[in-house]
Amino acid sequence: MAAVSVLLVATGVHAQVLLSDDFETSLTNTPASTTNPVWSGSLTEFAISSSPTISPLAGSSSLASYTHNSEDNIYTTYNAGTSNVNMVWRLLYKNTGSTTDSADPNNGKRSWNFWLAANGSNPTTCYGYYLTERQGVLYLRRYNGGTTNLASFTLTNNTTYSIKVTRRGSDGLWVLYVDAGTGEATTSRGSTNNQEVATTGTLYTILLSNDKNEPNTFLFDNYSISQASATLGCTTAGLASSSYLFSGDVNKAVHSFQLTYIEDLPIKQLTIYSSGALNNGQISSFSLVKSTNTTYGDGDDVTLTATDFTGNNNGSNFRFDNNNTNGYLLSGTSSATTVYFFLVLNLSSTFVNTSMTSTFSMSSANSSLVFSANNSINMAAYSCTGNTYSFGKLFDWYGNADLISGSPDLRWSSNKNWVLNGNTGSIPGAAPTQYDKVRIASINYVNSSRQPLVDASTTIAGLEYGSLSTSPTFTLNSGITVTVNGDVSNGNTAAALAGSGTLAIGGNFTNSSSATFTTNRTSASSQNTISFTSSSAQTITNSNTSTTPSVVLGNLTFSGGGTKTFAAGGYYSVSPYSTVTLSGSTIVSIPSSTTHLQLLTGTTTPFLTYAQIATIPTGSSIQGNIDYQVYFQGGSLFYRNYRAMAAPVYSGSYSASNGSYSLASLKNTFIITGLNGSANGFDKSTNNGATLRTYNPATNNYTFITSLNTLPTVASGQGFYMYYRGNNIAKPNATVNDPYGAKTNSTLGAGGNTYATPEAVTYTYTGVPNQGDVSAATLPNGSNYFYFIANPYAATLDANAVIAASNISLFTWTWDPVSGTYAVYDSSTPAASTHGAKRYIVPGQGFFVKNSNTSGSSKTLKITEAMKSTGNSASAVRLLSTGAPSVAAEPPVIRLQFYKNASVRDELGIVLSSVAKDSLDAGDAAHLNGDYLNLTSITPDNQYLTIDKRPFKGTRIIVPLFINVAADSIYTFKKTYLSPVMSNYKVTLYDSLLNNKVEITNIDYSFNVYRAKPETFGGKRFKLIIEQLPAPVTFFEFKGKLNGDKKGLLTWQTNRYRLGTTYQVQRAPDTTNFTDIGLAQVGVDTTGKGSYQLVDSTIQQGNNYYRLVQTDVFGNKSYSNKVMINLSSAVGPVDVKNGFKLYPNPVVTGFSILSDKSYTGKVSFRIYNSNSEIKISGSFTQLNAFESVKQDVSQLKLGVYFIELRDANNKVLTTLKFIKQ
Repeated sequence: MAAVSVLLVATGVHAQVLLSDDFETSLTNTPASTTNPVWSGSLTEFAISSSPTISPLAGSSSLASYTHNSEDNIYTTYNAGTSNVNMVWRLLYKNTGSTTDSADPNNGKRSWNFWLAANGSNPTTCYGYYLTERQGVLYLRRYNGGTTNLASFTLTNNTTYSIKVTRRGSDGLWVLYVDAGTGEATTSRGSTNNQEVATTGTLYTILLSNDKNEPNTFLFDNYSISQASATLGCTTAGLASSSYLFSGDVNKAVHSFQLTYIEDLPIKQLTIYSSGALNNGQISSFSLVKSTNTTYGDGDDVTLTATDFTGNNNGSNFRFDNNNTNGYLLSGTSSATTVYFFLVLNLSSTFVNTSMTSTFSMSSANSSLVFSANNSINMAAYSCTGNTYSFGKLFDWYGNADLISGSPDLRWSSNKNWVLNGNTGSIPGAAPTQYDKVRIASINYVNSSRQPLVDASTTIAGLEYGSLSTSPTFTLNSGITVTVNGDVSNGNTAAALAGSGTLAIGGNFTNSSSATFTTNRTSASSQNTISFTSSSAQTITNSNTSTTPSVVLGNLTFSGGGTKTFAAGGYYSVSPYSTVTLSGSTIVSIPSSTTHLQLLTGTTTPFLTYAQIATIPTGSSIQGNIDYQVYFQGGSLFYRNYRAMAAPVYSGSYSASNGSYSLASLKNTFIITGLNGSANGFDKSTNNGATLRTYNPATNNYTFITSLNTLPTVASGQGFYMYYRGNNIAKPNATVNDPYGAKTNSTLGAGGNTYATPEAVTYTYTGVPNQGDVSAATLPNGSNYFYFIANPYAATLDANAVIAASNISLFTWTWDPVSGTYAVYDSSTPAASTHGAKRYIVPGQGFFVKNSNTSGSSKTLKITEAMKSTGNSASAVRLLSTGAPSVAAEPPVIRLQFYKNASVRDELGIVLSSVAKDSLDAGDAAHLNGDYLNLTSITPDNQYLTIDKRPFKGTRIIVPLFINVAADSIYTFKKTYLSPVMSNYKVTLYDSLLNNKVEITNIDYSFNVYRAKPETFGGKRFKLIIEQLPAPVTFFEFKGKLNGDKKGLLTWQTNRYRLGTTYQVQRAPDTTNFTDIGLAQVGVDTTGKGSYQLVDSTIQQGNNYYRLVQTDVFGNKSYSNKVMINLSSAVGPVDVKNGFKLYPNPVVTGFSILSDKSYTGKVSFRIYNSNSEIKISGSFTQLNAFESVKQDVSQLKLGVYFIELRDANNKVLTTLKFIKQ
């Protein structure tokens, strides 16, 4: 038979099987082990025998007596430990010969002794316990100088018996079990209490036999010795899904432990302890449930009854007692058995205490597990703590608060709006707390219109929308957060969340099979946020399988770490105004294809709204499919054209390096035709026109997709083109060969030559969202290749960030399907961008960039999460129609449009820059040809540009233009944008064919082009002449006077505005030597008169002459009339003390002193430093009013000084402070 299985470290059970031998191999096993012991003694007198010599009792061989006519034995040892633990011996036995003798197996006797536990290896001198057969009777005996029969059972020869002997640990009760067969022996054949012979420490097991030279008479097999042992461990598997329990809850498993044991486990008492203030008043009943697995509530659970255990609860512990002598028996074998127990509570519906938590635990120190009397089980110490639970009340919204100023009081915080447990007569003393569960629409409101209004941020333990038809809604205003630490569930068909606050969920969310849950999502600034915040795993379940989303969300956030899992089934939507945000190493898992998280798009152009996934930090990820919508404009034949597309998702399973999108998926929504039609997996059409193409930068050519059967894909970050014809719904004029009618064959359209107008389509990309870094291209050194890359994310992409971080030029080129040409974004001069190209790129958009790598080695163009710009969706454009950029630029910019009609047009941007070159440089954008017409500038080095940056040299420059058309028609040049500073320039369009000149900034110019007349198009007919337009005099009424502080006040007005014009006030002591005072003032753009002023704080004594100088951007100056201000009637505005003034101050070489009075006689002075040391002294003959006197101080060192003035009578007139520089 197979070896006995021993479970050691894996289960934690220790000292289990002491010895086991199935006798399938040699008696001298190498290496020796518990399951393969080494036997010693007369090994040649015993044999491992097998068929055909014998019929083994089990397996392929058994131990057999061989040929001996004298007593022979084999023996081995085992360690029974230091305690008298319950022990079990098992073996199979068969006597194939005659009836055994009555005497011991010595010379000439047919008998055997099998010592189970002996104190030595010599069977003639040892003491212990043994089995023997005498004259057909099996005995269990003790020998201790004399023989004592403990139990016996009569055997029948040639019958296989299963024998089991047990020894109870504490009182030494020996029991013999014998049954015919090879199964577990369960029938007791007698028992005796006996403890005289030691059964601990190192013991011997001995087989002594004599078969009287009759080989294979006695057969033995499956011999084992084991001790009863167990381990106990707490688990959290299968427990209540929420850590919050509420009054009235039933069947809540709050604690679980596992018992892994060897041999029988007779349990007398089980005790589970609880902390906190849990008491009998909160528990209506409790039970102990046994299970074979960690799941509570499945089919194998057995609730233990009163015959098994009597339950007792005193508030601090739950004790289960078995009053039978042998206790509650868990039957075991020599193999480890594991069972699980659950403590299950039913809570009272009326308990009061809500501010309470309780933790459940078990430990050997507290004797949580007690065995029946006299049993000794080998069990390691244990101490384990289970879950902690909060116990709270059930609050039902009733809406019965008093009126406030005649209106209902709907405040969440008003206790009168709540009742407990659905009892309208039970009004709580306060509003719900963090321990409590709130139910809305579980009972009828006083009035169905009285929905709750959360008036302050609050925390509760659980939230449930009931099923009553009151369209339950509660409102969270801006800045308000309701934190639900536990679960949120909805069972209502019209549950809603209003306002723009946040619902933060710490547990799981469940929407039932017929329920709908809707949040406010009116606009980007008016929407709710649902946030899943737990650091542990959270599950989001929608059991409503309707394909119309039944959980309709605004902003959605996942934080705290852990995994947030969308369970299988159900449709969710995130509004076009909203953002999905991850933080804190959080994983969002969507493992099932039946779960649909839809990120919606708006359908209003040109500024679309669309749901986005914000920057995903390192450590966070979304693992599983989303449905991401992208809108395609239709409604005009001009939309029947190629679209530059990109997939914001990839097909297949989550990968940290992203993946690729299957182009065949497009066929589910669009018409995808191609080479050989349906034979290659395409839609049928007569023309089989190519629909899909990709771009090869090395060859500067497109590659058409020639088969869908080969499952072509496009990698994350790569763009592709699809020819757009609308949806794949057949038209009424469809045929067998053209199932989409005029959508693919113009002969089936109006007049026999018109294609069908494509409809607008909302396409859904299904797959794992691209996330993390995306390698979009490898840029070789020194090449000027174009690369067709894409916004890989389900979010707005910042082109400036891509350009700044990469070795590419300053531009992006995006196909505009309406005009049939490329819109070019200029990151350095956004106002020069053509066809409405903008900085921000929408999801699903492909675009070109140009390599500018000159580093000496290849570089990777990498798009990163940091390049997302989710706050700028309104500033992005999908280029289904055009719109002028809203940002004006500082440099002079003019955009010129070559126009046939609103859809057929091209645009050129010209920028005047002092750092530009006439020839092509990095600031210029090459022109990529369109479908219908082309407009470019031509540089001196014969380059054709769509954005041309030129230096403005001298007083004018000339820019040659190139035009090309596909059809004869009347065409028009028109200015589409003029930066404000261009008001300083005159821009003239010169038509050399007709010798016409027009100031294109003021009027449009129309003309004919004929394909048969080359002189009407090309690069020689048109030029732009850009000239200086000096500013006219814009000021008038330049005036000056003294203000109240005796300072000069200069004022003037303007009657027009010219950007870049400045006004500088100048002053002179005469009428010729003018210098600037103050800063130049920049002209202000006003619709009427402008008023300006300047205060001259350094006005000088006497006459001061002023003038105003106007300077335009080219340095041209205009001068005003001169005005004079006289400072003579009073002391000027410099610091004055006692009618004296010292100026200038600080002093360089000398200063002047001015008095407002005249002093006759000598006026003396002393100059001293800050240490009162006199440095200079002297006198003035006299002082006349308003006539200055001068004093030289050039010999003084730098520092602070004071001058003291005294009159002829030595009276101090004043002391003035000055600084010597």
